[in-house]
Amino acid sequence: MLDKRRLFLFIAIAFGGSWLVGLAFYLMGAVRKPALSLLLAVLYMQFPMVAALVVQKLVSKEPVVEPLGISFRLNRWWVVGWLLPAVITLLATGVSILLP
Repeated sequence: MLDKRRLFLFIAIAFGGSWLVGLAFYLMGAVRKPALSLLLAVLYMQFPMVAALVVQKLVSKEPVVEPLGISFRLNRWWVVGWLLPAVITLLATGVSILLP
């Protein structure tokens, strides 16, 4: 059964944290600077992970590794996740060279 309280808490942490970081960077004028924009992107994408960990461990008092499917073993999807972006980038580069 879906626990709506945990779901809303996850959404509040994930979206709220992301929006607060985005707003802080916007108000500081940092979004116009490429190096700081990269930092913004990295920080911005961490909040869903933080929200999942907070809700799973601190609120639900449940284990984190098993239910969230965290695994550090090598498997075919790990290889696909690392190689597929590089393959797509090479294909896009090749197409852009052929069709300028």
